[in-house]
Amino acid sequence: MVSVERKAIDYVMQIERENGNNPIDKSKDKVGYDIEFGNKRIEVKGRKGNKASIVHFNQYNFIAMQDAIREGKEYLLYAVKIIDDDNIKLKILDVNQIITRAKVRYGYEIRFSRNEFE
Repeated sequence: MVSVERKAIDYVMQIERENGNNPIDKSKDKVGYDIEFGNKRIEVKGRKGNKASIVHFNQYNFIAMQDAIREGKEYLLYAVKIIDDDNIKLKILDVNQIITRAKVRYGYEIRFSRNEFE
């Protein structure tokens, strides 16, 4: 059985390939993001179901985000809701949105309502 997080990463990799990009899976490298290509670093957070949800943005993500800013790279958070195999929704946040929405409590939490997803 494939994990929700793995399905979410695979979904984002597929979308980026369809957009003409050449994404590299960095999820096993413990670098604070899951996908890299060009000038972009992408952290993917997967959730199952169609309810409001919270994603946890840990210190490794935050350090990677700060490194990206310092290096002039884009750091994006792709929140993926897997409702079922045929119904997947995506919400993309850039660095400024992440900083604005993150609340410090046992790391960083970003809350999404159900209607925020495309």
